[in-house]
Amino acid sequence: TTLTVKTSYDLVGQVIQVNSGSGRTPLAVGRIDTVISRIDSTLTPFDTLYTTVFVPTQAEVLKADTAVTGGGELGACGPRSACPALSNSGVPFSFIDRNVRNNFRYFYAVTAFDVNSIESGPTSLESPRTTKSIRPVKPAGNFQGFGTLSTSIVGRGKRVDTLFSSPSIDAATGRFSGPFPATNGATLGFVGELASKIVSQPGQLSLVLDSLRGGNPYDNGGNGTPTTYFVTLSSPATTVHLSLPIVQQFDGTENSSSLLFNAIKADQTLASKYGGDSTYALLGQMSIALPGHYYTNAYGRGCVNGASGFGSSGVACDYNGSRWFAGPSPQNNETKADPIFGNPHNGFSPPPVVNQALANNAGWNNAGELPGVDVIHQVIGYQTIDNTWREVEGVLGGYKRAADYNVYWNATTAGLIDSVIDVSHNLAVPFDSAFAGASYGILTSALASGAGSFDGRAELTMTDFGCVQPFKASAAAQSRIACAAGTRYFMTRQAALGQIAFFTGTRADAQTNTHTGTGFALHMPGGLFMFQMAALPVNTVWSLRDYVGAIRGGKGFGGNFGSYSFTPKTRPFSAVGINVVVAFDVANNLLAPTFADLKRVHTVPDPYYVTNSFEQSTDTKVIKFVNLPEKAIIRIYSSSGVLVSLLEHPGPNCQNVSASSGVRLDPFGGECVWNVRNRNNQVVASGVYFYHIEANGQGGTARRVGRMTIVNFAQ
Repeated sequence: TTLTVKTSYDLVGQVIQVNSGSGRTPLAVGRIDTVISRIDSTLTPFDTLYTTVFVPTQAEVLKADTAVTGGGELGACGPRSACPALSNSGVPFSFIDRNVRNNFRYFYAVTAFDVNSIESGPTSLESPRTTKSIRPVKPAGNFQGFGTLSTSIVGRGKRVDTLFSSPSIDAATGRFSGPFPATNGATLGFVGELASKIVSQPGQLSLVLDSLRGGNPYDNGGNGTPTTYFVTLSSPATTVHLSLPIVQQFDGTENSSSLLFNAIKADQTLASKYGGDSTYALLGQMSIALPGHYYTNAYGRGCVNGASGFGSSGVACDYNGSRWFAGPSPQNNETKADPIFGNPHNGFSPPPVVNQALANNAGWNNAGELPGVDVIHQVIGYQTIDNTWREVEGVLGGYKRAADYNVYWNATTAGLIDSVIDVSHNLAVPFDSAFAGASYGILTSALASGAGSFDGRAELTMTDFGCVQPFKASAAAQSRIACAAGTRYFMTRQAALGQIAFFTGTRADAQTNTHTGTGFALHMPGGLFMFQMAALPVNTVWSLRDYVGAIRGGKGFGGNFGSYSFTPKTRPFSAVGINVVVAFDVANNLLAPTFADLKRVHTVPDPYYVTNSFEQSTDTKVIKFVNLPEKAIIRIYSSSGVLVSLLEHPGPNCQNVSASSGVRLDPFGGECVWNVRNRNNQVVASGVYFYHIEANGQGGTARRVGRMTIVNFAQ
């Protein structure tokens, strides 16, 4: 029966293929449901009889087919890394064999696997094997063919991937030597490699990050909601607008995903030489990687769990975090030694409340230093607050960058931000009053005075961001810093001094902590900061340095752990407006052959001795002329000057043109196969032979004479 309807299922997640029949049985785990059994006519209309039923929700697999995967974390097959769930990366398989012999015919078969489709049969997962053949050929000596690729990262028309090298961290002070380079979290290129032989013109591929919507690894019941990248992909073949979602892992695991697109249409003339046409397109591939949450801004959790780079669990990794300094960057660098000094020891739940006497130095200062600013404070889960703050940090993880920022304060209006520039990517960071994402914004006590915030107090605290989007839309964040349904806060570019309150310990301390001052809060991509000061900044530049990775060692309020060290991770592709460019240059030209081209022509084997590995039987003789120009005439003479054979390249007597169709078998080929027979179809005798090569060249005809030796036997 011909199939008329087909349903495709994307095999992602934990998949187990169960045999039909008695493949599984319900377990005694389920729910009790009470349902209406019947209505008794003898009872009043409001009286009914009910039946309690057991509904199983789990089953035991008695017999599974061969597609079994995704045992879950610490499941039957061990950790997730040992039995990962299926995922659809969208990346085709590409295999390049570089160990082939010139002009040999090879056979190959490509097979695919499916989960119990009708075509595959009831249990076999492998598709039928269809054998095909291919004959790789080295190009002619006068063929000029190459393809080159160069990749660059561009911000506002300026190449930025060469602006800065990876900085080092000072082992004694914990200061970085300079800004971090631009992102390396996105790659763009061709699937496999550029097939330059069918491309006639140079061009470029372009990937622009148009916008970004962050997720949260703790939302969706702990399964995470994705960070979504909205991009424009441009190539000579197409321009498309695409979105790519990636769930940031709550631990240190890096997640990545890819998209494919038609990059270049094949040139009709070039493709026809290989049996193709212009309907064929080379595939391009875009890939984006997102580091795990430990390395973007859940440093405290990475530390307490002893993730790679942090060291032993909860030991010697207390001093992770962003740092501010007097700008602009890169002209100026960090000035404060031990810039995260104010962090208490990791892993306390809750951390110890900071002594009031330390409020203006170690106790609250944990994010560098700025002129005129008494306190710079960032809330870090497991460090300055209890561990549940990680679910608030999760909102910001997808927006984090490894970058330096310059915040330019207006020359005449105190507290007004003119602009924020991402130095590493040469991009302006936009202001957004309604959304704390890939943007900046100021929150003041006047703007956060609503009664519906978590702390319920007039002073501004970090928990007030629970009433700012996207914190307000995140179920995980709201479970920690809940905001009333009718309350929402908006941010501004104009700072204003108001009463602020710092807190450590638990989130409840935000409601009762008595350390207050005057200042404001600032959101930057991937981070929240509180500033205490007596006067607003004016006509100055503040610089912020962010990184992605792990710092170990250092000294501060939490203890002295020796020298600083830094383990970098992938720098996320989160700078909106950044452009990844892959430029390609190609050449597929036939140059006029010269005498120098003909000098590279020779025979194999030389000497020819009875037989060689090219031959399939004892009466099939093969001598190959290699490195020939695309077209040539070969005349073979005996040592006495008698014409033995004439070979026209390409042509049937060179065995590179099909005798039946007349189609050339080796496009751009530079090889001619001689059957070691004379013009009378007799195997030639042993001796020394001369060959004369003639090809149309620059300024006339290029010619050359060569010599070969044949040791044969009488047929």
